[in-house]
Amino acid sequence: MGLKKDDWFFVEGMLRKTIPKYELVNRIITFGFSSKTRRKLVELAGIRPGMTVLDAGCGPGILSEMIAERMQEGRLFLLDPLDEMLWSAFRNLMKFDLEIEFVKGLMEEIPLPSNMFDLVVASYSIRDCMDRDRAIAEMKRVLKRGGRLMLLDITRPENGFDAIVSIHMKYIVPLLSSIAYRKKENPWKALYRTYVNMWTPSEMVKAVRRHLSVEFYRTFALGAFTLVSARK
Repeated sequence: MGLKKDDWFFVEGMLRKTIPKYELVNRIITFGFSSKTRRKLVELAGIRPGMTVLDAGCGPGILSEMIAERMQEGRLFLLDPLDEMLWSAFRNLMKFDLEIEFVKGLMEEIPLPSNMFDLVVASYSIRDCMDRDRAIAEMKRVLKRGGRLMLLDITRPENGFDAIVSIHMKYIVPLLSSIAYRKKENPWKALYRTYVNMWTPSEMVKAVRRHLSVEFYRTFALGAFTLVSARK
């Protein structure tokens, strides 16, 4: 389950255009929940100095910055299929005195060795995969035994609020994002394509449980955001 190939190319093309105002617009359209939930992930991830960490689908490195601030020392890898995102992440992370590597690749085919990472994180990236199940299997592969996966993304609420969130994604998000983006072609319109194909919270937990031992999960904003923690 995931994006169709044509949808994937469309969404990736739109993601390139989000880079100049990526985090500003995301904070606006989620009423701050994109930042709040990333902070919660970092708070619960058990990050400590000396770890080896992978940010899968890193985008411009927003989550990696939060992780780097806590690591102090160790190895941090950022994976993304887009050169433009990796360059943006490089500019955002060059201030940190850590061993940081930037890797171009898909989450479904992570070009890194097995049993390498203490922690793998993926925030707002699994929904953009063409094969989410394979992506989770790959994140499991690169984890060390006992390593942790922290998966965070938008989900479709299953408590009666799906219609409300769907209306927000389809109509309100383009309106709010256009206020800050101020260009004719608004890339945040692509968000609805990924949302309608995304899991519910229980489906997301079940998908992770097929590969790893789920420790806990948290939902936010009526179930519109879900964070899952699991161990290999």
